[in-house]
Amino acid sequence: MTHLIESHALTDAVSVWRPWPAGGSAASAAEILDGLVHIPEASWESSRWRLSDSVAVFDSESWDRENPSRRVRIWSRDAVGHRQVQEAFESQ
Repeated sequence: MTHLIESHALTDAVSVWRPWPAGGSAASAAEILDGLVHIPEASWESSRWRLSDSVAVFDSESWDRENPSRRVRIWSRDAVGHRQVQEAFESQ
């Protein structure tokens, strides 16, 4: 339960940041973003939060074992973060 509460708190915190398109390109971009720290108190078995001062990534897998899927959400909040995420999307 604590992981869920902390995950929702991070979702609230980044809700005012710039969201980036979700989907396969977000998953690829998220894998090459550097400087992000894993946040274990907001992550659990099927979901993971990674964060820096300028970029946040939430990576989750569906709970449906018969129809598995992965969802990656990326946010940035300042010029440094926007540039870092843009470069990650462009380098795919």
